[in-house]
Amino acid sequence: MSIGVNHAPVAARYLKEVAAPGPDCVMLAGRYNLLDQSGLDEVLPLCASKGIAVMVAGVYQSGLLADPRPGAPHGYATVPGEPAGRVAAWHSVCRDFRVPPRRPPSSSPSPIPW
Repeated sequence: MSIGVNHAPVAARYLKEVAAPGPDCVMLAGRYNLLDQSGLDEVLPLCASKGIAVMVAGVYQSGLLADPRPGAPHGYATVPGEPAGRVAAWHSVCRDFRVPPRRPPSSSPSPIPW
């Protein structure tokens, strides 16, 4: 059994309330990346303590981290100023160190090993 969500509090509540044996895997979309690390508040520690595998999805935050153009989508809305500024700063660091901010798409998820 597994669960897939894009709201960390929903996953955390489920993990706390589900009857044993509970899920063997959690897919957490958009909540563990350079812009949003809300998965670290409760979900990832709960998964680690219970031995539950985690698959992170949406690691480029709807494409925003790879392509920070004005008006780029962010979740289901337009990017607010604060995240847009953080993305611009991240791209600046990438340029300073000559590291490309994009990488080829992955065909398979990378689970977080505990």
